[in-house]
Amino acid sequence: YRVSEDFAPFNVNITTVDPRSFNNFESILVSIGGAGAWIGSPGGVAYLNSFSNSAVNTCYVFSDNTGRGRALHAKGMALTTSHEVGHMLGLNHNSVYDTNGTKTAEYDGGRPDLGPIMGGPYDSMRDTWSNAPGNVTVTALQDDLAIMTSSANRTFRFLADDFGNTIQAFEQLTVTAPSLTTRGIIGQNNDIDMFRFDTDAGPVSFSAEGLNLRTVYNNAALMFGTNLDLELRLYNSSGALITSATPSNSLFASISATVTQGTYFIAVSGTGEYGALGQYTLTGNVIPLPTVPTVISPTGTISITRPTFQWSLGANAASYELEVDNLTTSVNRYYTATSTTTSNVSTKFFAEGNYRVRVRAVTSTGTFSAWSAYQTFTVDVPTPAVPAVVSPKGLIGNSFPTFQWNSVGFAARYELLVMRTDTNQRVIYRTNFGPTSYVHFSPLVDASYSVSVRAGNGLNEFSAWSVPTLFSVKSPIPVAPRITAPGATTTSTNPRFVWNAADGAAWYDLRVDNLSTGETDYIRQQRLPRTSTFYDPPYMTQGIYNAYIRAINGNLVAGPWSSAYQINVDILPPTRPVLTGPRGANDSPTITTTNPLFTWSAATRAVKYELRVNNLTTQTASVINQPNLTTNSYLSTANLPQGNYRAWVRGINVANEVGLWSFGFDFTVDEPTPNVPVILAPVANSLNYVENSNPTFVWELNPSAFSYNFTLFNVTLNQTAFTVTGLKTKQYTVPADERLGEYTYRAQVRALNSSGDASDWSAGFIVQINVPDPTTPILIGPGDTLTDRTPVFSWVHTATSFRYELLIRDLVRNEDITVQVTSFQVSPGGTQASYTLPDNKALIPSTYRFWVRSFNSQGQASGWSTSKSFVISAQLDESPLLPTEEGSEILLFASSYPPVNAGKDRSSKSNETNLPATDPVVRISAADQVCFPVQFVPGSTISADPVLSEELALIDAVMRHMADPSTDLSPEHRNS
Repeated sequence: YRVSEDFAPFNVNITTVDPRSFNNFESILVSIGGAGAWIGSPGGVAYLNSFSNSAVNTCYVFSDNTGRGRALHAKGMALTTSHEVGHMLGLNHNSVYDTNGTKTAEYDGGRPDLGPIMGGPYDSMRDTWSNAPGNVTVTALQDDLAIMTSSANRTFRFLADDFGNTIQAFEQLTVTAPSLTTRGIIGQNNDIDMFRFDTDAGPVSFSAEGLNLRTVYNNAALMFGTNLDLELRLYNSSGALITSATPSNSLFASISATVTQGTYFIAVSGTGEYGALGQYTLTGNVIPLPTVPTVISPTGTISITRPTFQWSLGANAASYELEVDNLTTSVNRYYTATSTTTSNVSTKFFAEGNYRVRVRAVTSTGTFSAWSAYQTFTVDVPTPAVPAVVSPKGLIGNSFPTFQWNSVGFAARYELLVMRTDTNQRVIYRTNFGPTSYVHFSPLVDASYSVSVRAGNGLNEFSAWSVPTLFSVKSPIPVAPRITAPGATTTSTNPRFVWNAADGAAWYDLRVDNLSTGETDYIRQQRLPRTSTFYDPPYMTQGIYNAYIRAINGNLVAGPWSSAYQINVDILPPTRPVLTGPRGANDSPTITTTNPLFTWSAATRAVKYELRVNNLTTQTASVINQPNLTTNSYLSTANLPQGNYRAWVRGINVANEVGLWSFGFDFTVDEPTPNVPVILAPVANSLNYVENSNPTFVWELNPSAFSYNFTLFNVTLNQTAFTVTGLKTKQYTVPADERLGEYTYRAQVRALNSSGDASDWSAGFIVQINVPDPTTPILIGPGDTLTDRTPVFSWVHTATSFRYELLIRDLVRNEDITVQVTSFQVSPGGTQASYTLPDNKALIPSTYRFWVRSFNSQGQASGWSTSKSFVISAQLDESPLLPTEEGSEILLFASSYPPVNAGKDRSSKSNETNLPATDPVVRISAADQVCFPVQFVPGSTISADPVLSEELALIDAVMRHMADPSTDLSPEHRNS
């Protein structure tokens, strides 16, 4: 490989075949092997210019001295071979000189990436012919390529350029598939190989690779072997550069681009470096364009009115489009079709006339080729000749005669006419019929008939009717057929009844009596066709039967019954099935599931199965008893406890006869102890608190367990809050009536299998409950005059509000209504709460003021909201009185609320005790006052007496004090 690469640019054949003669200017022999001790053990030796002078044309390469024992031994032999041949072609060594021009080494060892062949670059990645200082002086450059191809060597020349160098002189790449490959040689320093290709729109890519011994020998440690350093360039059809690649870290090159449909050029070259010559392989991926197909047929004059169109294969075609023009009627696209093959049978009728057809190819991406050249043809269909009837003729005894006639040219169809001569009645009229024989589907009764036939071409042009041919039918009474099957005893429940054919039979009548049950006509088939001398009955039960058959002719005259044919349907019991499961891993008899899957082989003749399983450990029989299984598998719906078991199965046939039990099948249930679950939630906030006092604890375990035990320990109070057992899901939500207090808790969970084996408790999951203080509500409504006595109260809601307290003041009657709101509506966005006053608390017409405060889940109260007033009127035009307050007293108490769960077990609930009220009791006594009524006008506001306004201010002040006791009442309010 390496020596061929070095001489690839030249008209040289590198071979191991002996040419027999080694004349000057013809051949050189390289003898490889040994150590050359006879000449001082060099790497090789050759006579200078021996190819063109009288010295022998043989050189020697001593392979023992070219890196033997090293990974590059083979490269050393190849390098030395080319080196010694170079001497014979007139080359001296490439030497090394210092800055003063003094020779420091006879052989130039090269760089790691490149070295001269006429030096000694054993360790260089690439070695090439060079134009570098020879072994005389540093200024005397040796041009290897010029010397070897000089006139002194006469016949040693560069190869002719294999491919053109420009977009005017190119090599066309034929694209018949998405991938393409070609090979070439960069033969001189300025050589460019230019290729042209056509592609559809889309991505295209190309790679150029020189000699690659790593791929040849599948050894990544080898040096490549190429002398090339490749460059790729992609041009459009006008020669403009699209993209190029000359990678600095690779001797090979790859490019890709997304292009439109069209013509492009790919240029392969070296980098222009002296001696970077050699062989390459160019591979590419393009999107093929279709080639133009050629119409093959029809041509000339045809007599077919539905012609078959054929054309040549178009390269890269996924389908074809066909167009036919009617030149006689001047109808373009008279017929069009799409085909994935190279032919199409017309589905349209072609009248007589002149036509032309063309076709084009279509790729899988929808790209069209050009249309093919038109092919013309003519349709001319002659009228067929008159056919002749062959049969029947004369007197016949068959009521189903076969009508036959001869075939005539250009006939596309035939028409058959049969007349009854004594009544002149048409009996058969068969049209548009293709074959030349016909048997009618119903029998001809005994009578005289005539038969005629005519032929029609593809244009529906018909010949004359043939001369009527006369025949007569005289059907004999059929003799009794004979039943031949089934055998006297059959194990089939659907035995086929078979009999011999009877001459003159138009139908058969089959009757079967069940002797075992005494049922006559157990089977009765009175119009079995003459063409089938057998009958497959439906299911027959086990028993003894008599069968009879008779024939009926075309005149509906029945012949005699056959003699009784007795059969015994004896259904065999099922064969013995073989249990194959349950089985554990690696076909182990120990399984880990408590719901095993039982499987068994199918038993012949079994329509169902009976499965029984005994518990050998507990000596309990039939822990599973399934007598009506219709498949050969059963998944246990019961959880089998751990232990040893034995199973049997047997088949049952259609007669409910049981087969043999299978052999006992032993297995062991050993359910594994579940893994330890891991608690994942609830997730604390950024302050490491959980704000929900009814949190949901969530854990993960894979695979899931049969059940779970969950326990919650109050770390703060050092007591168990509660323990829950038998949970079936991997989560638990603390119930509302047992919400958690503001303590630190440790949650743990463990998993149990169905046998009660428990995993270890999970690691403790610490939860600190800290419920935010409730937010003082902001009132929304009502705030107007309304007639609804059960108004809807609404206010701004926050997630921390667990319940509300609503205080309604009747300003006319000095009465208060307090409502504990534990159930209320929340808007979809969760920002607004609403509460409809129930009917039992319906308000009477009056003027009202109301306040709302919220409570969190711990029973902590917010401040009272600011007040809002509204009026309830029986009629909108009534004039409500202003409030009159006569020494009434407002008592505002702090609500008591349910306790927070500090810790208890589910099995014994402790009595709940109310927490002490934290708000003070405030008594407000209003002085005796006389208030004057004010007329209310819709759309106006109510003007109250100044004394009333003062009382309302007093109430608001008290509410503010209750919301925040740290704010003192003013002296005048404190004394009220």
